[in-house]
Amino acid sequence: MARITCDYCGTEYDDIQQRCPLCGSINQSDPAQTESGAHGQKARGGRYSTLKAAHSSRSNKATQKDVGEDDRIPKWLTIMICVVLGLAVVIGALYAMYAVGIFSPQKTSSEDLTLPEQQITEDIDQEQDTQQTEDQEQIVQPETTPAEVLCTGITLSERTVTLESAGLATTVTATAQPADCTETILWTSSDTTVCTVDDLGIITAVDGGKATVTATCGSFSAEVEVVCNFSNSKENNAYLSTTDFTLFSTGEVATIQVLDAPEGATITWSSSNAGVCTVSGGKVTAVKAGTATVTAQVNDKKLTCTVRCNIEGSVVANDSNAENTGGGSTGGNQLDHTDVTLSVGQSFEISVVNGVSGGWNVTDGSVISVDGNGNVTALASGTAKVYTTVNGQRLECIVRVP
Repeated sequence: MARITCDYCGTEYDDIQQRCPLCGSINQSDPAQTESGAHGQKARGGRYSTLKAAHSSRSNKATQKDVGEDDRIPKWLTIMICVVLGLAVVIGALYAMYAVGIFSPQKTSSEDLTLPEQQITEDIDQEQDTQQTEDQEQIVQPETTPAEVLCTGITLSERTVTLESAGLATTVTATAQPADCTETILWTSSDTTVCTVDDLGIITAVDGGKATVTATCGSFSAEVEVVCNFSNSKENNAYLSTTDFTLFSTGEVATIQVLDAPEGATITWSSSNAGVCTVSGGKVTAVKAGTATVTAQVNDKKLTCTVRCNIEGSVVANDSNAENTGGGSTGGNQLDHTDVTLSVGQSFEISVVNGVSGGWNVTDGSVISVDGNGNVTALASGTAKVYTTVNGQRLECIVRVP
């Protein structure tokens, strides 16, 4: 039996085969190769002739049947292409399964219902376990509400606080008993125009004056006195034109002025004794002998003035009765005024009742002056006396200049 070499793929095979066992092509060997094979076969005897005849018959049939098949793609190449295409299909299918979440631990969707029942059950169980774990991590255990502990006492870190300017602040610490007291400490100020206090015990000065700050816890409280030791000139720096003067007759009128009052300030006038003198809009009117206090309330500031009404008579002034404004006589002679208060620059006239003065003098010419007619004028602050001699008797009047 001779060996044939395939013209397409080079595979050797027995000449009795019609086609190449690898690529399936029909061999078209050259005559030399065929003749050489024939010589070999002749040496094998009559069997070769029989096989040759059969082979020729099959070759002719195959040639007639497979006309044109020599031009087709080799079988090995076709197999390789099929393998490559198969791998591409498998890879694409795996990617599609990954894209829809089959391989990820996502929640089971309607698309996953095609999975086997066991797989679906396992995925659902895994998802539930994961969700339960996340829920447990997110749950915040509620804090236990402590039992209410009532206050049994309260103390403050300070008893007195002094602030020297508006806006200045200080902190007072309140300590409630027992230490685990659950009641809230409340802070209040008795006068918020003087100072304020917040929930933390921070006290802030507002204006000059005094106030009481109280810390209360339950039924217990403690206080701290707050002194704002300053005058807020922007708020109120008002004062009176005079703080002490004398009226000498019923119906006599004197005017008191409020100076440096804040713009738009509210001023309220009052008299401590309307039977001695009355006041309206700063005009003071004498009613009868006596002493009264006239008050001017300027916003939150109180201003006072002493008014002396020497009307019913006079007494001789001396060191023991200088404030006496009653009437009387000594040896039948007396002065019409014995105690007078003047502001600097003010004046009054003094005279002898039922008599003639022998001339007027003063004890301190730097405080008051007097002329020959008894006109007394206040020159500077202080206290002095104006006096005269009548029939050998000295009559005196004390003059006060604030």
